[in-house]
Amino acid sequence: MSHPFADTPGPGVYMLEVVRRQTGRRFRTRSGVLRVLARDPAMAADELMRNRDPELWQVRVAELPRF
Repeated sequence: MSHPFADTPGPGVYMLEVVRRQTGRRFRTRSGVLRVLARDPAMAADELMRNRDPELWQVRVAELPRF
């Protein structure tokens, strides 16, 4: 028996990256590029931009395809 909500479309999933405005380069940590998956991209972007200068950084958001 399948889950009752299995066929109900939910909110999409988004990938967010922090990008340097001047160069277009993505923010990197020791392990690589910082990427965040979120269902609420506005809230995730707010968190990623906390304590960052918005004149230097921006957040790129891409919706991931549904399967």
